[in-house]
Parts: sequence; C-alpha cells; structure tokens
Amino acid sequence: MPTFLSDPTLGVYLALLLVAIVGVGVWFRKRTRVTAVFAAVTVGLLLALFGIDRAFESPREEAVRRVGVMATAANARNWPAVGTHIAEKFEYAGRGKAKFLADIGPAALSFDATANFKDFDRDNFAELPDGRVRIGFVGQFSTPAHGMLALYVEAVFVKEADGAYRLLTFTVYDYINRSPSGVQRLPGL
Repeated sequence: MPTFLSDPTLGVYLALLLVAIVGVGVWFRKRTRVTAVFAAVTVGLLLALFGIDRAFESPREEAVRRVGVMATAANARNWPAVGTHIAEKFEYAGRGKAKFLADIGPAALSFDATANFKDFDRDNFAELPDGRVRIGFVGQFSTPAHGMLALYVEAVFVKEADGAYRLLTFTVYDYINRSPSGVQRLPGL
C-alpha cells in the first residue's frame, strides 16, 4: 500500500475533511443530484482514507510500534522478547545480535534503568533507497542512582524475508548535539 494512503499526514486529512464539509454544505444548500453525488464521493473518499490508514501499517508506524514493544520488553527484562524485533544481521558497537542481547541485560540491571521513547516525528523518518527505513526519536532512561538521561536515538530497520521490519542498527547521540561529534554509546556497552 502506498505510504501516502497507509500513513497520511494530518494535512491530507484536513484538506479532505474541508472538501467533504464544503461538498455536504453545497448539497445541503442546493439539494440537487449533482451536489449529492459530489458530497457522497467526498465523504466516501474521507472514509476510505481513514479505513486504509487503520487497515494497513506503514513502515514508519511499524518502526514506532516495534520500538515501543522493545522498550516494554526491555523494561520487563524480557530479553528474548526484545530479540524477536532485532534483525539477524543486527550490529551495534561491534556486537552482533546474540552478543548485544547477552550484554544489554547485565548493563540494564547494573544501572536499574527503565526506558521511555517518544517524539517520533515524521521529520525524523526517512525511507532509504535500499529499502531500509531510518527513524529518530528521543530516548529517556531513568535510573534511581543517576536520575534521568535523555538521548537522541536514530534507528535503522530492515525488511526481512517474512516481510516484517526489524532493527538493524542504531546510533545514540547527545540530546542537544545530534552531529557525528555527539555520538555516544549506551551506558555499560
């Protein structure tokens, strides 16, 4: 499904809603067959767009959902559940999938960290030419001993053989400095 249909912007919804309101208003005022057809078509298009948006998950929506599910699983210390959303060719800081999952558990436990991810703006999303998708978001890590740590995370997802997008790699930046000089590593890794 094309992304502009499966993940329309608020502007598309507002434009179509405005056209539908005008169509219904014109029909209400004139009550002719032509205005009734126009009103029905515009309302039908609006409902069809809403139905497509709800029925199909765009790559951006899937990436946002997977990050949320991984954060929930990580906060529950359920590392096998986190691993189901990570690609087989995953790499972070020289670690493959198995090594990363083995190392992240003790690191999270030593800091007693919980993660919360937010600010998944459309501006921070890109479909890359090779079929991968990149999404940026804010990661907040709470620790009892060290307080709150806010970082900016850029994650790359790849579509695997089963058709699902999974985490291929990610880069962690300073919350303010999101340039190469602001690259950081997750604490403990």
